[in-house]
Amino acid sequence: MNRRTFIGALAGGILTAPAGLVAQQPRKTARVGWIAVSPGPQATPANFQAFRDGMRERGWVEGQNLVLDSRWGNRDQASALAAELVELKVQVVVAQGPMVFGAKAALGTIPVVFAFSGEPVEAKLVASLAHPGGNLTGVTLLSFELAGKRLELLKEAFPGLARVAILANLAHPGEQAELRASQAAAQRLGLSVQYLPVRTVADFGVAFDTIEREGSEAIVASLTC
Repeated sequence: MNRRTFIGALAGGILTAPAGLVAQQPRKTARVGWIAVSPGPQATPANFQAFRDGMRERGWVEGQNLVLDSRWGNRDQASALAAELVELKVQVVVAQGPMVFGAKAALGTIPVVFAFSGEPVEAKLVASLAHPGGNLTGVTLLSFELAGKRLELLKEAFPGLARVAILANLAHPGEQAELRASQAAAQRLGLSVQYLPVRTVADFGVAFDTIEREGSEAIVASLTC
Protein backbone atom coordinates (compact mmCIF):
# COMPACT_ATOMS: atom_id res chain seq x y z
CA MET A 1 0.00 0.00 0.00
CA ASN A 2 1.17 3.54 -0.76
CA ARG A 3 2.47 5.03 2.52
CA ARG A 4 0.91 8.37 1.56
CA THR A 5 -2.62 6.98 1.87
CA PHE A 6 -2.11 4.44 4.67
CA ILE A 7 -4.01 6.36 7.32
CA GLY A 8 -6.79 7.19 4.89
CA ALA A 9 -7.15 3.50 4.12
CA LEU A 10 -7.14 2.56 7.79
CA ALA A 11 -9.70 5.15 8.83
CA GLY A 12 -11.77 4.37 5.76
CA GLY A 13 -11.71 0.71 6.72
CA ILE A 14 -13.07 1.50 10.17
CA LEU A 15 -15.94 3.44 8.61
CA THR A 16 -16.73 0.91 5.88
CA ALA A 17 -19.35 -1.79 6.38
CA PRO A 18 -18.51 -5.46 5.69
CA ALA A 19 -18.11 -6.15 1.99
CA GLY A 20 -21.38 -8.07 1.71
CA LEU A 21 -23.38 -5.13 3.03
CA VAL A 22 -21.84 -2.36 0.97
CA ALA A 23 -23.85 -3.15 -2.16
CA GLN A 24 -27.09 -3.46 -0.18
CA GLN A 25 -26.99 -0.29 1.92
CA PRO A 26 -26.46 3.34 0.90
CA ARG A 27 -23.38 4.86 2.51
CA LYS A 28 -24.35 7.30 5.25
CA THR A 29 -22.43 10.46 6.02
CA ALA A 30 -19.47 9.76 8.29
CA ARG A 31 -17.98 12.23 10.76
CA VAL A 32 -14.22 11.95 11.26
CA GLY A 33 -12.01 13.92 13.63
CA TRP A 34 -8.42 14.91 12.90
CA ILE A 35 -6.08 16.13 15.64
CA ALA A 36 -2.49 17.18 14.99
CA VAL A 37 0.32 19.53 15.93
CA SER A 38 0.28 22.44 13.47
CA PRO A 39 -0.24 26.20 13.30
CA GLY A 40 -3.56 25.56 11.58
CA PRO A 41 -5.34 23.95 8.64
CA GLN A 42 -4.76 27.08 6.53
CA ALA A 43 -1.25 25.76 5.87
CA THR A 44 -2.71 22.47 4.60
CA PRO A 45 0.10 20.20 5.90
CA ALA A 46 1.04 17.45 3.48
CA ASN A 47 -0.13 14.61 5.74
CA PHE A 48 -3.56 16.22 6.19
CA GLN A 49 -3.97 16.60 2.44
CA ALA A 50 -2.77 13.02 1.93
CA PHE A 51 -5.43 11.85 4.38
CA ARG A 52 -8.12 13.74 2.48
CA ASP A 53 -6.88 12.25 -0.78
CA GLY A 54 -6.81 8.75 0.67
CA MET A 55 -10.35 9.04 1.95
CA ARG A 56 -11.55 10.40 -1.40
CA GLU A 57 -9.94 7.49 -3.24
CA ARG A 58 -12.01 5.17 -1.06
CA GLY A 59 -15.27 6.94 -1.75
CA TRP A 60 -15.41 9.30 1.24
CA VAL A 61 -15.78 12.86 -0.07
CA GLU A 62 -16.18 16.02 1.99
CA GLY A 63 -19.47 17.71 1.28
CA GLN A 64 -21.02 14.46 0.06
CA ASN A 65 -20.71 11.66 2.60
CA LEU A 66 -17.88 12.89 4.83
CA VAL A 67 -17.59 15.60 7.48
CA LEU A 68 -13.98 16.15 8.51
CA ASP A 69 -13.52 18.07 11.77
CA SER A 70 -9.88 19.12 12.27
CA ARG A 71 -8.25 20.41 15.42
CA TRP A 72 -4.71 21.80 15.68
CA GLY A 73 -2.59 22.70 18.67
CA ASN A 74 0.23 21.46 20.90
CA ARG A 75 0.49 18.38 23.06
CA ASP A 76 -0.77 20.19 26.16
CA GLN A 77 -3.97 21.11 24.32
CA ALA A 78 -4.66 17.63 22.98
CA SER A 79 -7.17 16.53 25.64
CA ALA A 80 -9.23 19.71 25.32
CA LEU A 81 -9.20 19.51 21.52
CA ALA A 82 -10.20 15.85 21.63
CA ALA A 83 -13.06 16.72 23.99
CA GLU A 84 -14.34 19.15 21.35
CA LEU A 85 -14.41 16.30 18.86
CA VAL A 86 -16.40 14.19 21.32
CA GLU A 87 -18.99 16.97 21.52
CA LEU A 88 -19.22 16.91 17.72
CA LYS A 89 -20.00 13.17 17.90
CA VAL A 90 -17.24 12.03 15.56
CA GLN A 91 -17.19 8.32 14.75
CA VAL A 92 -13.42 7.93 14.53
CA VAL A 93 -10.43 10.20 15.27
CA VAL A 94 -7.12 10.31 13.42
CA ALA A 95 -4.40 11.45 15.85
CA GLN A 96 -0.97 12.57 14.68
CA GLY A 97 2.21 12.21 16.71
CA PRO A 98 2.13 13.15 20.42
CA MET A 99 -1.49 14.30 20.15
CA VAL A 100 -2.48 10.64 20.47
CA PHE A 101 -1.87 10.72 24.22
CA GLY A 102 -4.42 13.46 24.85
CA ALA A 103 -6.79 11.84 22.39
CA LYS A 104 -6.59 8.52 24.22
CA ALA A 105 -7.36 10.19 27.53
CA ALA A 106 -10.36 12.16 26.28
CA LEU A 107 -12.07 10.01 23.67
CA GLY A 108 -13.30 7.10 25.77
CA THR A 109 -14.38 4.29 23.44
CA ILE A 110 -14.28 6.28 20.17
CA PRO A 111 -11.90 4.51 17.74
CA VAL A 112 -8.55 6.23 17.30
CA VAL A 113 -6.18 5.74 14.36
CA PHE A 114 -2.70 7.10 15.04
CA ALA A 115 0.56 7.80 13.26
CA PHE A 116 3.23 7.87 15.95
CA SER A 117 7.00 8.21 15.73
CA GLY A 118 7.70 6.17 18.87
CA GLU A 119 7.20 2.58 19.99
CA PRO A 120 3.43 2.31 20.70
CA VAL A 121 3.67 -0.71 23.01
CA GLU A 122 6.32 0.94 25.18
CA ALA A 123 4.21 4.12 25.16
CA LYS A 124 1.26 2.04 26.47
CA LEU A 125 -0.93 3.00 23.54
CA VAL A 126 -1.58 -0.60 22.48
CA ALA A 127 -1.17 -4.05 23.98
CA SER A 128 0.93 -5.33 21.07
CA LEU A 129 1.66 -4.49 17.45
CA ALA A 130 -0.13 -7.59 16.17
CA HIS A 131 -3.14 -7.27 18.50
CA PRO A 132 -3.53 -3.64 19.62
CA GLY A 133 -6.67 -4.25 21.70
CA GLY A 134 -8.83 -1.43 23.05
CA ASN A 135 -9.91 1.34 20.70
CA LEU A 136 -6.52 2.43 19.32
CA THR A 137 -4.76 1.20 16.21
CA GLY A 138 -2.37 2.78 13.73
CA VAL A 139 1.19 2.85 12.50
CA THR A 140 4.57 3.57 14.07
CA LEU A 141 7.12 5.52 12.03
CA LEU A 142 9.99 4.21 14.17
CA SER A 143 12.51 2.32 12.05
CA PHE A 144 15.55 0.84 13.74
CA GLU A 145 17.09 0.14 10.34
CA LEU A 146 17.36 3.89 9.79
CA ALA A 147 19.49 4.28 12.93
CA GLY A 148 22.26 2.33 11.26
CA LYS A 149 21.66 3.95 7.88
CA ARG A 150 22.27 7.42 9.31
CA LEU A 151 25.67 6.34 10.57
CA GLU A 152 26.46 4.66 7.27
CA LEU A 153 25.71 7.88 5.41
CA LEU A 154 27.91 9.88 7.76
CA LYS A 155 30.76 7.43 7.30
CA GLU A 156 30.33 7.54 3.53
CA ALA A 157 30.34 11.36 3.49
CA PHE A 158 33.27 11.60 5.91
CA PRO A 159 35.48 8.49 5.51
CA GLY A 160 37.81 9.60 8.29
CA LEU A 161 35.00 9.87 10.82
CA ALA A 162 35.81 8.15 14.13
CA ARG A 163 33.47 9.47 16.82
CA VAL A 164 29.76 10.36 16.62
CA ALA A 165 27.57 12.04 19.24
CA ILE A 166 23.99 10.84 19.55
CA LEU A 167 21.53 13.36 20.99
CA ALA A 168 18.41 11.55 22.18
CA ASN A 169 15.14 12.47 23.85
CA LEU A 170 14.73 10.26 26.94
CA ALA A 171 10.96 10.78 26.87
CA HIS A 172 10.61 9.23 23.42
CA PRO A 173 9.25 5.65 23.60
CA GLY A 174 11.64 3.32 21.81
CA GLU A 175 14.67 5.56 22.36
CA GLN A 176 16.73 2.85 24.10
CA ALA A 177 16.05 0.30 21.38
CA GLU A 178 17.07 2.88 18.78
CA LEU A 179 20.26 3.54 20.74
CA ARG A 180 21.11 -0.17 20.74
CA ALA A 181 20.61 -0.27 16.97
CA SER A 182 22.92 2.74 16.59
CA GLN A 183 25.58 1.19 18.82
CA ALA A 184 25.51 -2.05 16.85
CA ALA A 185 25.88 -0.16 13.58
CA ALA A 186 28.68 1.99 15.01
CA GLN A 187 30.62 -1.09 16.06
CA ARG A 188 30.24 -2.56 12.59
CA LEU A 189 31.49 0.68 11.03
CA GLY A 190 34.39 1.13 13.41
CA LEU A 191 32.88 4.21 15.09
CA SER A 192 32.78 5.15 18.74
CA VAL A 193 29.54 6.62 20.08
CA GLN A 194 29.04 9.44 22.56
CA TYR A 195 25.52 9.13 23.98
CA LEU A 196 23.93 12.37 25.24
CA PRO A 197 20.36 12.09 26.56
CA VAL A 198 18.39 15.33 26.90
CA ARG A 199 15.11 16.12 28.63
CA THR A 200 14.81 19.92 28.50
CA VAL A 201 16.06 22.84 26.40
CA ALA A 202 18.57 23.60 29.15
CA ASP A 203 20.23 20.21 28.59
CA PHE A 204 21.37 21.15 25.09
CA GLY A 205 23.98 23.65 26.25
CA VAL A 206 25.58 21.03 28.47
CA ALA A 207 25.38 18.45 25.68
CA PHE A 208 27.10 20.70 23.13
CA ASP A 209 29.84 21.59 25.63
CA THR A 210 30.42 17.87 26.21
CA ILE A 211 30.55 17.17 22.48
CA GLU A 212 33.19 19.84 21.99
CA ARG A 213 35.21 18.72 25.00
CA GLU A 214 35.22 15.03 24.08
CA GLY A 215 35.88 15.57 20.39
CA SER A 216 32.91 14.06 18.57
CA GLU A 217 33.07 14.90 14.87
CA ALA A 218 29.41 14.52 13.93
CA ILE A 219 25.99 14.54 15.56
CA VAL A 220 22.96 12.30 15.06
CA ALA A 221 19.86 13.86 16.60
CA SER A 222 16.97 11.60 17.64
CA LEU A 223 14.72 14.08 19.38
CA THR A 224 11.15 13.33 18.34
CA CYS A 225 8.72 13.69 21.22
